[in-house]
Amino acid sequence: MPRNSADMMQMYRIAKMYYMDGMTQEQIAAAESISRSQISRLLDQARSRGIVEINVRMPERISLNELKSDLVRELRLKDVTIAPLGEGATAEEAIEAIATAAAAFLPRELKSCRTVGVGWGRTVYRTSCVLSHRGPETEKLFVPLIGVSGTDNPALQVNAILDRMGERLRAHTYFINVPAFRENTVMLSELEKNRLQQLRRHWGSLDAAIIGLGSAPGAKRFFVSEVPTRFAARFRAEKAIGDILSQFYRSDGSLVPQVPGYELTAFEADKLREVPKVICLAGGRDKVPSLIAAARAGFYNMLVTDSVTAEAIYDAIRS
Repeated sequence: MPRNSADMMQMYRIAKMYYMDGMTQEQIAAAESISRSQISRLLDQARSRGIVEINVRMPERISLNELKSDLVRELRLKDVTIAPLGEGATAEEAIEAIATAAAAFLPRELKSCRTVGVGWGRTVYRTSCVLSHRGPETEKLFVPLIGVSGTDNPALQVNAILDRMGERLRAHTYFINVPAFRENTVMLSELEKNRLQQLRRHWGSLDAAIIGLGSAPGAKRFFVSEVPTRFAARFRAEKAIGDILSQFYRSDGSLVPQVPGYELTAFEADKLREVPKVICLAGGRDKVPSLIAAARAGFYNMLVTDSVTAEAIYDAIRS
């Protein structure tokens, strides 16, 4: 086996001619005045000594359309819209990119819909802010899919989100002031009960739903202020990986039992499977497992996300 610098340089020279210059082993043997079998052995030694390193990687995608087709096929979705995003983008930049793409997608996709349910979340909220004003007034009706929460987080004020979407898409809106979570001991007034009953009738005729999606519950925070933080540990113990409309679910799509002692006012996640168009607006690497599980469970059938998240979803599915 070659050991001195001249032999090492010969290995380098032969490896370069073969791997970089595209010469055949026969051509190299003639140039070096040695046998073809010696060339083969020297190439093997070049690899074993680290002179040659071979990397095999997936080919670059031709376009986002190819990635879209892959996700539609792998997740069995009706449609995927992907907003271009750079690798180093912040979470806020990702939300803005998704919201901008959703603002272009929604008017087109909701054109034939009569009753549209709307959830909450940062991306859904930002989408309502960047929607453009559209045409004449329509008979379309936007209704909340969940009650209100908190006093200072605009992403959880579903009525404000509804108001913006209704105004900009020239649709009617149905507001409700029932909290998303309330203690079982707190009774609704007769007026609130009647309004909630009317809302449930609207839910029965949904043509579409626009939802956000949350990741696994964090250790130091909870998703709404009305529920004590200690319940986050309970959901983690139940192996919850995400939530839709404040309903947590596991990787197999099964729903985690709700917080004991509290009543949730929200459209049932299981019934989303019955809605013709369920459009999920979400992104972020931390949401990849929850996005995959929710799609496979049938909680949504259309996705608007960013390119970094889309790639991460595809890689996770194929790994």
